[in-house]
Amino acid sequence: GSAAHAAVMAALAGFNSVWAGDAAALLVFVAETARDGKPMVWAQYDTGQVAAHFTVQAHANGLSTHQMGGFDRAAVAAAFDLGTDFTPVTVMAVGELGDIRTASDELRARENAPRARRPIAESVLVDD
Repeated sequence: GSAAHAAVMAALAGFNSVWAGDAAALLVFVAETARDGKPMVWAQYDTGQVAAHFTVQAHANGLSTHQMGGFDRAAVAAAFDLGTDFTPVTVMAVGELGDIRTASDELRARENAPRARRPIAESVLVDD
């Protein structure tokens, strides 16, 4: 119900805005991509590591997480008065997993749909 929560919700794209408001918390992971006019070339990688380790810890504590790339980065930057040296990378919903029976028909259909993953051989290059 805070102004910060409303700003993040307003920045979410499409389907994310339908369900993410029910999460206990929405976190915005932000990379410091430049400092003193010099690019911080590993900043987004490091921010991804932070998000990954946060996810592992949250799951160890019995919480669920869901990262979202579908959001308006410029709107988040404006809402939180981020300078040009800072780049919003991802938004993560965190909380207890809800009961699928209380979800909308659209969300239940998406959650219960079969998942198709690209074969690992198409993602990893191996030199024999």
